Amino acid sequence: LGDVRTALAATALSVTSPLQLALGRRALSDEMFCAVFLFALWALVRAARADPPSRARRYALSVVPTAFVLSVKETSLLAAPGVLAAIYLLRGRRFERGDLLLVVLAVVIWYLGFALLSGSASTLFEVFGAENVGTKNAPYVEGYNSGPPHRILSDFFLVAPLTTAIALIAVAFALFEWKELSPGLRALLVVLVWTLVATSLSPVKNLRYAVNSDGLIRALAAWFVVERFLPAFGRSWGVALAAGNALYELWIFHRAFITGGVYDPVTAELARALSMTP
Repeated sequence: LGDVRTALAATALSVTSPLQLALGRRALSDEMFCAVFLFALWALVRAARADPPSRARRYALSVVPTAFVLSVKETSLLAAPGVLAAIYLLRGRRFERGDLLLVVLAVVIWYLGFALLSGSASTLFEVFGAENVGTKNAPYVEGYNSGPPHRILSDFFLVAPLTTAIALIAVAFALFEWKELSPGLRALLVVLVWTLVATSLSPVKNLRYAVNSDGLIRALAAWFVVERFLPAFGRSWGVALAAGNALYELWIFHRAFITGGVYDPVTAELARALSMTP
């Protein structure tokens, strides 16, 4: 969605993400979800930008990782409106039948795969019911995973203050310069904002459910560094910014998740480990 320099800067910012380093140490699906989500998004973007002769083939190939994302974390379906809006922008403000068909086919493949593996056509819906019952009025959810919509963004500031601040500055610049932005950057901004809103409005607010937004936050921050910071301050300051941020985030990771022993990155545990509460 950006150029090569932005991609390299996003990589430099991503490798020290405290949240992703922490979730990568857990035997759960969160970091895997982040990886397959970004891969599916990449496949969708390639399909949307393809010329008509190869578009159908790329769409067919992108259905598989999209269905796989749903199988890893079914709540990823909440990102569909933001992804479709991004494709709309990449296409020059127009839709094609294949865009909506892609989402429908991915859902069908996901359901059929689950039904075949479980040997039941209704088990998936029973799982949804069990998840709802297990979540509703659960003491841990009410005590540690509730709160106002801005809680997710506040938690991002706890684990990645500088990167999150740069990303928010980038959002402000992008909104003021919307007409001058490339379609790719517009699409990135739309997907990021939608995924954050969807996670923030969820009844279960936990930073690990927003790990896919972490990669997008870092990509947008990288765009600001490359397109706005470097031209104004020079490459040396850009290198210093990246190095300083890396050291700071590695310190946060070690302090919160190694020394502090945080297992679930909820606000209370992060604030305790970082000595931000009495």
